Order: sequence, then C-alpha cells, then structure tokens
Amino acid sequence: MDQDATDGFPELIDKLTNNARQLLYRYHHELTDKFGPINGELAWNDVFMAGALRRSYALTRGFFDLIGSRNFTAAAPLIRLQLDNSLRTAASVWALDSQEFFTGIAEGKQINKMRADDGKAMTDRYLCDRLAPYHPWISQLYKETSSFVHLSDKHMSAALAPHPGYETFRCVLNDNEPGVPDGAYGDALISFIRATLLFLELIEMYAKQKYATKSDD
Repeated sequence: MDQDATDGFPELIDKLTNNARQLLYRYHHELTDKFGPINGELAWNDVFMAGALRRSYALTRGFFDLIGSRNFTAAAPLIRLQLDNSLRTAASVWALDSQEFFTGIAEGKQINKMRADDGKAMTDRYLCDRLAPYHPWISQLYKETSSFVHLSDKHMSAALAPHPGYETFRCVLNDNEPGVPDGAYGDALISFIRATLLFLELIEMYAKQKYATKSDD
C-alpha cells in the first residue's frame, strides 16, 4: 500500500469495512417500510421504532466514515451508542406495560425509571444481564465501550502509545491516530456489526409481530 493516511491498514479490514457498510445499509433500508399507519392508525410504538432505526442508520454511516478515516477515538463511542439502541429496543419488549412505556418515552421519561415485566427497574445493567444468556458478549462490550464515551484511561493510554519512553513524551495531534494498532480497528468493526445486527434483529421481530397481530384482527 502507498505510504499515505492508510499506511499499514490491513487490506482485509478495508474490504470488510466496505462490505459491512453496504450490507448494513441495505438491512436498514429493507426495514424502513415496516413502520407507518395501518388502516389509518399510527401508534407511539411505531414512532419509537422508526426513531431508533433512523438513529441506527446515522450511527452506522458515522461509524464507517470514521473507521475509513482512521479516527478510532471518535468511532469507538458509536459502538456504545448502538448498544444503547439495542438495550432500549429490548426494553420495549420487556416493559411491564408496553403502552405506558411508549407513551412515557414520548413524554421524555427515562427508561431506567420504568419497570420490566418482572417488576425490576430497567437499568442498563438489568437489560445487559437479561440479554446476556443469548448474547454472552454484550456485558463486556458495554463495559469496554462505555470507557470510550467518558474521558478515561483509554484516552491516557492512547496519548502515551506513540512514545517509546516517558522521557520523550509530548502531546501529538495527528489525523491518523498513531499508536492505535490495526487490530483495534478490526475489533471495533466486529463489535459494531454485532451491536447493529442485534438491534436490527429486534426491530425485525417487532415488525413481524406487529403485522401478525394486525392480520389476526
């Protein structure tokens, strides 16, 4: 590869990034026609799901743009935001009162103040724990990506990475983020794909249930 901004970026990761981008874009678009009035009826649950899908698509666009430009620090928090989509969509399924849940969201109520069907508060930890038996990776990924959302040791380590010793330390600003290994981009790509597919599967399940219910009416 040419000695430019992509120097050292594995060709395989570059190819996977482009392929994953197109596949996830298509998956999002295939779901867009699942939301809207049926027989003149439009409920808050459709608006909630449509809003989540639009957010996911925006995050997906942003993530792949940032990975392509080797902006790891800005890309990594988007994995956590995509996990947020998955957790809150799952919460809508487990809510003690689904209608109250969607109305509450529309009014700005926090999900962690709402109750699940087992009576427990739907905190992020609760939602992760409930998804974990089916997606064992979710709790660890939530923990790791949360440290990229907040200023943390991850950012201190990144500042030290380009320097062989403390005596040579200086603050370096570089568009290519020196010190971030190529493997970190590969891990981020896999993690984002996982989080996005989980979210889209939840959306698809909702759409199927919605239309099955309407067809029974």
